[in-house]
Amino acid sequence: MMRSLRRASAFGRRFDSVTHPWKCNFSLPHRRPWASCGGARTYMSEMRKSAFEGNILRLLRSEIQYELECAPPLEPEKKYDSFTVDERPGEQWVSLKRKFGDNEDIHVEATMFDGAIPASKAGDGITEEMQLHITLIVNISKGKGDEVLEIMCSAWPDSLEIRKLLVRTRQKIPYPIYTGPGFKELDDELQEALYEFLEERGIDDQLASFLHQYMGNKDKIEYIRWMETVKSFVENKAVLFPKVDPSQDPGFQMMCHEVRRKQQGKHACKRWPSANERENKRSGGTPKVGRDCDGYASA
Repeated sequence: MMRSLRRASAFGRRFDSVTHPWKCNFSLPHRRPWASCGGARTYMSEMRKSAFEGNILRLLRSEIQYELECAPPLEPEKKYDSFTVDERPGEQWVSLKRKFGDNEDIHVEATMFDGAIPASKAGDGITEEMQLHITLIVNISKGKGDEVLEIMCSAWPDSLEIRKLLVRTRQKIPYPIYTGPGFKELDDELQEALYEFLEERGIDDQLASFLHQYMGNKDKIEYIRWMETVKSFVENKAVLFPKVDPSQDPGFQMMCHEVRRKQQGKHACKRWPSANERENKRSGGTPKVGRDCDGYASA
């Protein structure tokens, strides 16, 4: 009989702890809004990240200002001789186009500087300067025909050198084609005739010199554009991590509260009454809700 009464009494206490939580003799500890969810660590991490981003922005702005003040780039030229020039901003190529005669279309693709060789050497073997290299791909087509004469050239600061030529179709083919021998393997007279063929169409040493000046200017433009792009990205990303005091950020507090609720398990949805509420409940008075700065009932 006594054993049954003890079991019933224990069951009653467990039942009360679920249905009447104010009868339980425990309360939540007083904590800062961000202490229970690792918010302080996250906040310091974001502050450190923001400092790094600020340093990157400062260096980028300084470098951009130096480039614009010390050696500002010129406005890119739109024409050269009979060619129209397309700068193609953000790319490592430029395009030149012109017509020749009644039915020839000439399209030249030129890279930015893609190589260099020593220009000269002093007697002690120390390199004095380098000659920069530009690759040219010249495409010549006639009317609406399907065939294109493609000539690959090297543009040096004061000369143009033919490397290879072939005839291909406008459409891409899935298999490799025969491209002929190397240009220097051809007969000397044939080589000279092909140079004259290009010179007649304005593709000569003067074009090579123009392209080196143009690419030197484009290199500055693209460098400044690249720095502006990186700076813009860092600035936009920095907006995602504003410098705000967590105690003044409602969104940050709400996030911490949600984490606390999850950590509290099955009691997460319950708001435990304060000691004042529990005392008033026992005495039958009007409960006075006491809350801490966290929004939770204070013990």
